[in-house]
Amino acid sequence: MEVNFTWSKTCDVHTHAHDDVENLEKIGDLKTNKVCLMGTRLEDLDVVSKLATDFQEKVIPCF
Repeated sequence: MEVNFTWSKTCDVHTHAHDDVENLEKIGDLKTNKVCLMGTRLEDLDVVSKLATDFQEKVIPCF
């Protein structure tokens, strides 16, 4: 049985992708359509906000 999977309908609802600061520019290349990006520390909020601005079609900021 062949599964017809489409990444355009996916959303990663709990992502700490910004923890990997050396690869932030690759967020736009993720297969999933959207990511809910959140931080764990107060200092993370600026990074989350910037990534949401940089990748407006991909990142949903969660504070």
